[in-house]
Amino acid sequence: MSDYNFNIELKQDFAINQYVDLVFNSASGLLFMRTGTAEAIRNNSKFLFSEESQEYINLLAGFRDPVMKAYVKKFSVDGWTPSQAQLSCFRKIDENGGPYEVGSLILDDQWSNNSKDILHVVGMTYYLKNNELKTTKVSEKSLISVLKKAFKFADAKGYKTIATPVLCTRGDYGLDPEKSLNSILKAVELAKPVNLTELYICFESEGPRATFEKLEDEVLDQFF
Repeated sequence: MSDYNFNIELKQDFAINQYVDLVFNSASGLLFMRTGTAEAIRNNSKFLFSEESQEYINLLAGFRDPVMKAYVKKFSVDGWTPSQAQLSCFRKIDENGGPYEVGSLILDDQWSNNSKDILHVVGMTYYLKNNELKTTKVSEKSLISVLKKAFKFADAKGYKTIATPVLCTRGDYGLDPEKSLNSILKAVELAKPVNLTELYICFESEGPRATFEKLEDEVLDQFF
């Protein structure tokens, strides 16, 4: 990577808090802004105006995809604070006619009046099995594939500074932080971005400090 003229830095913070042009969000194909980076993005956008609130309710009620309906039933909307970021995602789902497939990239520059754009990177999603919601497992190979695509997309759009969380490390998504970090580093190496100047890889604030320091000292140093 010494041939590339950009800086990589690990940060123990949320990606949305970084001063960058573009933030990657680790998304499922449903684009529900529930936890982690997605929740931080949702909380960084404005509350809805009255007409937006009605649109939010109408879109939510109008979802016909069985997986979307099951997800809405399992995770009550009353537990979330409706915001423009979530409304923007509902609009994207509506335009798409349902959930996005794994490997999809969804650019959102309407989530807030914030200057940062969001790129939802769909690394995993949900499916129904015996009427229960299950998650697709993420592998390093599958995550590298979608992230390589994401870095190429961002480069083609001319984004110079990017912040990304370690992706797909929650619950049963399939990866631990070290594998996710390795996937990000491999993907950016394969993508060979020419416009990128700064890449911040973010570990959310609840991440163990010892794990963060180990990855910072061992994995990132080996990358260079």
